[in-house]
Amino acid sequence: MKSHLICVVVLVVMTVSPVILAQERQPIIPILEQKLEISGIRAAVDTYYELKTNSPNEYSFVEDEFEALGFRLLSEVRLNEAIEIFKLNVDAHPTSWRAHQDLGEAYQARGGLFQEAMNSFTKALELHPGDPQGTIALKRMKGLGDCMRAETKDTVRFAPGEPMNLHGPYLGQEPPGLEPKVFAPGIVSTVGNFETSVSISPDGEEIYFTRSRDIFVCRLGKDGWRAPEIAPFAKTHPGHEAVLTPKGDRLFYVRPGENGPEIWTAGRSKKGWEKPQYHCQGMFATTSVNRNFYVTGFPEGDGGSIYHAPWVNGRYVESELLSANINTPYAEMHPSIAPDESFLVFDSTRPGGKGWADFYVSFRRADDTWSEAVRIDGMCTAGNDIIPTLSPDGRYVFFTMNMDIYWVDAGIIENVKQETLR
Repeated sequence: MKSHLICVVVLVVMTVSPVILAQERQPIIPILEQKLEISGIRAAVDTYYELKTNSPNEYSFVEDEFEALGFRLLSEVRLNEAIEIFKLNVDAHPTSWRAHQDLGEAYQARGGLFQEAMNSFTKALELHPGDPQGTIALKRMKGLGDCMRAETKDTVRFAPGEPMNLHGPYLGQEPPGLEPKVFAPGIVSTVGNFETSVSISPDGEEIYFTRSRDIFVCRLGKDGWRAPEIAPFAKTHPGHEAVLTPKGDRLFYVRPGENGPEIWTAGRSKKGWEKPQYHCQGMFATTSVNRNFYVTGFPEGDGGSIYHAPWVNGRYVESELLSANINTPYAEMHPSIAPDESFLVFDSTRPGGKGWADFYVSFRRADDTWSEAVRIDGMCTAGNDIIPTLSPDGRYVFFTMNMDIYWVDAGIIENVKQETLR
């Protein structure tokens, strides 16, 4: 009887001890995070490899914990550090498609790492064939490659804030016709940079745009236009895709957040732009003259949809999803509303287009419903065409094509309207 009990005890110990040992393993992420904040990312990386090599059974390498730290760093725009953490996650979990996908997204956010992002997205899709998110990401990167090859070859011509001896509206550039043309090559559109999201003040004396992940501004003074420089508020509160309201008294822009992109807003006082404040979840917001709010939202499992929040009695009421004439099961993003809300321009990844994303327009009917969105063929290429915006006088449409900012006469939209509503 005694010997039987001993066998039982030994069996129990042998059964539970591996579980206990696994529970006693120390998570490695808190150690790496502490090392990162005290000594920097290289010290954190060195610590990872040292512990993995010399004490692999003493530490747990949990994929979700690496992912959480990486995305926290992305949300804080600490892009190089995020990339290194995601690289460690790939090292710890080389067969995880999600780890490779996360690394690709970090490379893409960093900019200038096209081939690295392509390699990561390709590997993720090899590990998880047919994944919709991976398929879209890879198609987007291939389209980006086409854009890079067609990008302007003009280099930056002026130092930040330098007088350029340019006068007149729109940086003194010759206006386009119905054929899109690069906007301000060597000034706004430059080789090796990704420029997007033009927004112009109502008086025409400020032009905001995004270069890579920073918001730049050109200003018109008595001595003419000055070269682009980082907007003052963006030096302490970085972000991208700034959009002015029609009155120019407020702007909205995008910052990365822990739960996805966030809309931040700043009001303008006599002293300049006030400290930006969080507004809502989402990406790329525009408003009409009556302050109605249009924004890209990302409900769970959705690549992007366009929402509308009316301004009622001095506040925004709950946002509502726009109709199926605008939103599809694919991604609809970057809505730009006409000041009088007569039409809405946006980009979409829906099938049947020329590239990964193409431009569409929907017109408001007399009964306040939206017409079925129609592609604006004259503004679309085989590349990634994104972020349409309107000049304050309604005469031009600005948009990103081939990594640069282009502009075209707004008559291109009127032509589509005549075809659509006749």
